[in-house]
Amino acid sequence: EILVIRENARLKIVIADSFLGPDSPGVFVGTNQRAAGEEAGKLLSSLIAEGDEISLFKHTQASVATTFREQGAVEGIRAARPNSVIHGDVYAGTDSGKEGERALFLLKKYQKHLLP
Repeated sequence: EILVIRENARLKIVIADSFLGPDSPGVFVGTNQRAAGEEAGKLLSSLIAEGDEISLFKHTQASVATTFREQGAVEGIRAARPNSVIHGDVYAGTDSGKEGERALFLLKKYQKHLLP
């Protein structure tokens, strides 16, 4: 089904948090996930030294927003700390209450990197 909205319609549409594309009518209110990730990456870069290893602990592989934020964060980190190593292969998952278990898995997986 295709929805057609006239340019001069009295009904005003505000789309919140779900971008429908550049041709969608109305006003879009949401977050540029990639840009938000880049800013987070810049901030993280200010807290680490060149060559440090870091791990991005993400919620889920299935979230497009998470993927865009991660891509932006990696770009931000790489721009500021090009020799740092970024691990991004551990996910918290969608099971509520399992986050701590997954965080421990992350720490155990990279434990050789935790101590000098």
